[in-house]
Amino acid sequence: MKPTIVCLVGDSGSGKTFASMHLQKVLGWNAIVSYTTRKKRDEETDGKEHWFVTDNDVPEKSKMCAYTVFGGYQYWTEWNQFSKDKINVYVIDEKGLIDLRAKEQTPFSFNLVTIKIKRQHKDGIDKQRIARDKERVNIPDELYDYVLNNDYSIEAFKATLYLIGKCIERKYNNGSTKR
Repeated sequence: MKPTIVCLVGDSGSGKTFASMHLQKVLGWNAIVSYTTRKKRDEETDGKEHWFVTDNDVPEKSKMCAYTVFGGYQYWTEWNQFSKDKINVYVIDEKGLIDLRAKEQTPFSFNLVTIKIKRQHKDGIDKQRIARDKERVNIPDELYDYVLNNDYSIEAFKATLYLIGKCIERKYNNGSTKR
C-alpha cells in the first residue's frame, strides 16, 4: 500500500502547525516533521515543529522527498519519515509542494492531498515572519484539494479539520479508519 501524504500549506501564522497537531491528536495521523537549518524559536521544541540541524547535516538530494529554501534556510524531509500504515500530515511551503508533486510518479509512489489554510487576521504574528511570506510562490486556490478559511473560532477550525480529515480517510482508507 502506498502512503498518503496530506500537505498543509499557508502563510505564516495561518494555523498549519496547529492543524497538523490537531489531526495527529484526533485522527492519529503520522506527523512528518521537516528538518531545517534555521534557528529554533523560543516556543518551539526540537522534533515537534521541526528537527533543527546545521548546514553540515543536510543529506544528499536523493534521500529527500521534498526540499525548499525559505527565509534563507533549508527545509526538507526524507523518504524514511513516511508511514504506509497511517495517513501522513506534513506542513510544507509552496516550493516544497511543487518539489514533492514532481515526485508523485517516481518509484516512491504516494497519494497526495493538499490543503491550503488561509487567514486574513495576522494579529500577534511576528513581522519578520510575515515579511518572509513575500518569498512564497503563488499556487492558485483551485489547484488545492481543499481550501480552508481560519478566520473564525478555534472550534470552527477544529471541526472543519476533522470533517476534511474524515473525508480523506474514507477516500484512502489505508488503516486509519475501519469500515
